[in-house]
Amino acid sequence: MKIKFLALTFAFALFASCSEKKSSLDNLSPSACNTTDPLQITWLNDLKNALHNCTCEVSIIQAVYKTSVVFYTAVTDSLCNSAFSAKLYNCQGDIIKMYGPEDRADFEKEVTYNKVLYRCKSE
Repeated sequence: MKIKFLALTFAFALFASCSEKKSSLDNLSPSACNTTDPLQITWLNDLKNALHNCTCEVSIIQAVYKTSVVFYTAVTDSLCNSAFSAKLYNCQGDIIKMYGPEDRADFEKEVTYNKVLYRCKSE
């Protein structure tokens, strides 16, 4: 009985101490891209300013791709029917990956921790 108790205690301690390490926006540098407000990055601010009077809601989204912070735009309006596509940009505004309609499953596996930074809505 004592051995079973010790074995169970050891097993519990072993499982309790294991944790899966994941990349998230929060455990990456708090100042991703050397700023606490990514919309102040020149190219991202220009992108935001180019989005106005959107007939369908379009969002600028910050996410994680392969442990790096990335940005992309997406149609986030449930009333608009559009084909999926996404271009991932790094902090410098360079395109690092493109997804087409057939790549949606890969996108959902590879791009995580999405955080909306800005929404352009029709006025």
